[in-house]
Amino acid sequence: MKSSRIELILALGLTAILVVFGLAYGATRKTPDDTRCSSFVDGKRGLHALYLVLDAIDAKPRRSMSAPSAADATTCTLVLAQPSEPVTKRETAQLVDWVAAGGRLVVVGGPPATGSFQSYAASVLGAFGIRQYAITRRADDETRIADAALAEGLRRIEWPATWAVAPGADPVPRAGKLEELVTTEGRCLAGRLAFGDNGGEVVAVADAGLLANESLGTLDNAVLAARLFTGRDAVVFDEFHQGFQEGADGVRLLPVLAAMLFDTWPGRALLVIAAAGLVFLAGAAVRLGAPEREKRAPRRALSEHAEALGRIFETAAARRETLAILAAGARRVVGPRAGIASSLPALDFTRRLRASPGRCGSRRCHGTRRCAASGERHGDGRGRGEPGRSEAEVPAWRVTKSARWQGAFRSRSRR
Repeated sequence: MKSSRIELILALGLTAILVVFGLAYGATRKTPDDTRCSSFVDGKRGLHALYLVLDAIDAKPRRSMSAPSAADATTCTLVLAQPSEPVTKRETAQLVDWVAAGGRLVVVGGPPATGSFQSYAASVLGAFGIRQYAITRRADDETRIADAALAEGLRRIEWPATWAVAPGADPVPRAGKLEELVTTEGRCLAGRLAFGDNGGEVVAVADAGLLANESLGTLDNAVLAARLFTGRDAVVFDEFHQGFQEGADGVRLLPVLAAMLFDTWPGRALLVIAAAGLVFLAGAAVRLGAPEREKRAPRRALSEHAEALGRIFETAAARRETLAILAAGARRVVGPRAGIASSLPALDFTRRLRASPGRCGSRRCHGTRRCAASGERHGDGRGRGEPGRSEAEVPAWRVTKSARWQGAFRSRSRR
């Protein structure tokens, strides 16, 4: 198959691929909701509505995009809500020391983050002697508020919880008893325990079903959530473990730009232009398929060789050196086929050739004798010898018919 046909097939295949991609990604796809439990997120599972509620009641909410440290101020409430990034052992130890120094920590548990097999909040809860487990609720299960301060003025809340918290199997030093704040059918949805001797406190919330944007405005959910989070000078949302880090804007910009190549029409146009450029470079740089063979020059006919030799004789008039060279060449060609040494003198070579057997002996002898005789008369091939025939006498024997030399050239070509 020729390279041009292969390139045509590849171009058609590339066009078909582009059509398929256009059908698959041509329509504007709906961007999936961000499932992170972050105060930046406006999606269903985000906490942006809670942040606005706390700001409205002057709870001074703010966001932290750096790793927690034991040296942070303990006059605020730190909220670690279903972290989407792993909490390292060092960071967990820093949180324990910070709470022991008098800080207040609210940990929101729940299912594993997207793309993870375990909940990153479980290790933090375990450091304070609290465990979380999944539950199944019925439609008629009632949610009760066990703490009188939290229940004041509340009529009804709706918490579609799927997780619960309980004391861990192994006691933790400096940790007090887990006090139930909100329960449902004997299972704790929110609890509180004292930690350390400096007034530290940990509030464990089973999941974000009460706090998420989609459920915060239901009944009295917002009031209960605000009461769980307030109690100190400010409320700080840990956004570091939600993937929002200081100085990481440039790093996160690259995935966003890469996603725009497939989700927007300008991005897909750039992809088509890039594909066309690759096809152009492929065609200009390397040809596909087996390389074409170079065409060989057509083989000359034997008659052309004979006629060329005749023209050489015609243009070699009165040149003793040329005639001597031609005579020697004739002896070298004819001698091996006739069994005669080509090194013999011209007259002896002609005499033996005439006497050699074979029906072509006389024909060979005719041309060779003429050429050899002219070589003897014009010189010995080395520039020596007596002057030979005149220029007028040379064409009579030199211009012979091509047929007389064709036999010699045919035999030489066969060899």
